[in-house]
Amino acid sequence: MVTSAGAIQNRRGGVMPYKIVAVDFDGTICGGVWRGPGRYDEVYPGAIEEIEALKAEGWTVVIWTT
Repeated sequence: MVTSAGAIQNRRGGVMPYKIVAVDFDGTICGGVWRGPGRYDEVYPGAIEEIEALKAEGWTVVIWTT
């Protein structure tokens, strides 16, 4: 998981706060075995709830895979 929090300046000179977290899909949210299109291992216990909690705290959640 990679996180970043801070602020950036917008075009009008104001400051916009941001909180972004990037979470790998395979091996972090679910098991790392791909079983065909749309078929993966089970989701790890608590993974969905943790992502929802981050979103509720104002984080933008990005899910990626390689």
